[in-house]
Amino acid sequence: MNIYFDFEATQFSERVISIGATCEYGEFGCLVSSFAKKITPYITKLTGITKEMVKGAPTVEEAFSDLRDWLNEVSNDEPMSYHCYGNTDKYFLYNTAKNIADEEVATFVRNLADSLLDDSIIVSHYLGVNGIGVHKALQHFDATIPPQDHDSVNDAIILSKLMNYMENNYSIDHALYLLTKPVVEKKKKKKVEKRPFNIVVTHTTDSNAKTRVFYSYNDATQWMYNKMKKKCPDVKVKTVLNHIIKATDENTPYANWLWAKQYL
Repeated sequence: MNIYFDFEATQFSERVISIGATCEYGEFGCLVSSFAKKITPYITKLTGITKEMVKGAPTVEEAFSDLRDWLNEVSNDEPMSYHCYGNTDKYFLYNTAKNIADEEVATFVRNLADSLLDDSIIVSHYLGVNGIGVHKALQHFDATIPPQDHDSVNDAIILSKLMNYMENNYSIDHALYLLTKPVVEKKKKKKVEKRPFNIVVTHTTDSNAKTRVFYSYNDATQWMYNKMKKKCPDVKVKTVLNHIIKATDENTPYANWLWAKQYL
């Protein structure tokens, strides 16, 4: 049986303030009061959740205990798969578990985080678009869905609907492979030693022109920009800077001047 989850959390500390879950047997929704003080205006604007709304709501221990009881009720001794959309929900749960005093509940929250399967991998692969939101992805199949409101239960339902559409249009075997394939760590780039340097500029045709030495790209850009602006009033500082960086890195001419690095 598939259980679909969505969690809303505080802005910086990423602690859960709303829990949403759904499956074929019902729904679970709950606000969390423990982190009310960390609800910022941004989170209120995004989710509609205010500090006043969570007053009187269950504590984080009570909320996740209730979630655990609900999961036991709907399981009917069936094997369960836990689903989310994107990797943020995992981080929300891990960060929240660190702030749960009851070790039994904290262990449940960490185990739940470990068990979450990220359905966005399947959706992105099917639609050929990286980083697409769950609501926009569902619009690919159903353009009549109402606007997203970041309500945890509603977002969990949106995910369940999306994956139901996916089951009818996608290879389940391949989907499971994408969800369970090992993550290959990217090789760390070798650190390149950064040596300080000056920027030396010599004229490419006028041997009498004075060689210029600049101690930063900012100084060099300002000097070149003032020259270029006389000929081309619409020239942008950023454009000049980009040309200078490229010319200096490649030791090539730009605007009749040869640009080079003089390492210190």
